[in-house]
Amino acid sequence: MGSSIPRQEFFFYKSKWSAEVDSVMLSFIVHAKNVAQWSGTVIPIPILEEAVAAIHAATRLSFTWRELYERFQFFEQRHHAFQLVVHTRGVFWNVNNNTMSASPSIWEDILKRSKLAGAYYYFGEPEFSRLTMLFDCKEIKKEKNSDVVVISDSTVPFVGPAAPPPRWSEPTYPIGEASESVSSPIVGNFATTRRKLFAEEYINLDNESTNSTAPILYVPDRDGASRPKSATSARPQPRAIAFNPAASPHGSSCGSTSPNNWWRNNRK
Repeated sequence: MGSSIPRQEFFFYKSKWSAEVDSVMLSFIVHAKNVAQWSGTVIPIPILEEAVAAIHAATRLSFTWRELYERFQFFEQRHHAFQLVVHTRGVFWNVNNNTMSASPSIWEDILKRSKLAGAYYYFGEPEFSRLTMLFDCKEIKKEKNSDVVVISDSTVPFVGPAAPPPRWSEPTYPIGEASESVSSPIVGNFATTRRKLFAEEYINLDNESTNSTAPILYVPDRDGASRPKSATSARPQPRAIAFNPAASPHGSSCGSTSPNNWWRNNRK
């Protein structure tokens, strides 16, 4: 079957058309579409007239804008035929070397659907990138909407039940004027709540405190009789040291700096 299908050039290039002319024409049209931002697949006539001048300047070949328009329509047919081939199950496109491979039965089914698809029996589309930018535009689906929603920037005062203040707070009054925003209810300026640290009056139960009198305890005597005794602290009290004028005021000093020498106070 492969021998009966002609090469790609047989389908694409006839008369004055060549790969060089196609490249110049597509490059100019893609650039003009990006600059002018015209949408759809219908090319404006002024763009075709400028493309005629660009092709003549690059190849010295003369075309009319009608010939370029027919070529533009042929580009669209090539794009759809190649999309049919690559989206058929069982067809493999090697992007690196731009070759196509599929079984003979698959090609028979493809050729029945499009004769131009035979141009891609050996190789893929040489202008795939630029044809995709021109003809693979996604149309925006327009739906009829009968519901009209009017959004206004005007606001109305919010009228609703005021939030009751907490039962532990003091009575307060709202400050400022009412807000005109829909989501801004009037909120009072509540005072800061004061709480006690303890539920009842604190009593110092420290028996070692010197602020209160120590309790009286009754302890047994040797004779078996009980006698009153004042409870004292169990902590050891510091030992009182008698004042010695000859002693050094610094406990860690080996010598005394006192003007009273020790031999003068030797009799004490």
